[in-house]
Amino acid sequence: MTADELGLLLTTRRTPFLPDEDPAAFWESARRSADDLTPWRRELRVVGRRTGRETWFRVDALGPAGSRTARSFGPGWRPT
Repeated sequence: MTADELGLLLTTRRTPFLPDEDPAAFWESARRSADDLTPWRRELRVVGRRTGRETWFRVDALGPAGSRTARSFGPGWRPT
């Protein structure tokens, strides 16, 4: 997948690489975090579109003035 293709998916609020997430709920939680000026914290299971490889990420995000971090955990890691 190219960066342009990924950008188009995110711009149109699609999340095919997040099989456990309801796209509407995913984007609504990010919007609420921005509106409330509260950190957005999630654990996400990402599945590669071509390889099917599963990777877990823990995301801690703040608004534009804050920092954004995401940590990847290798195969076999599961959220607590």
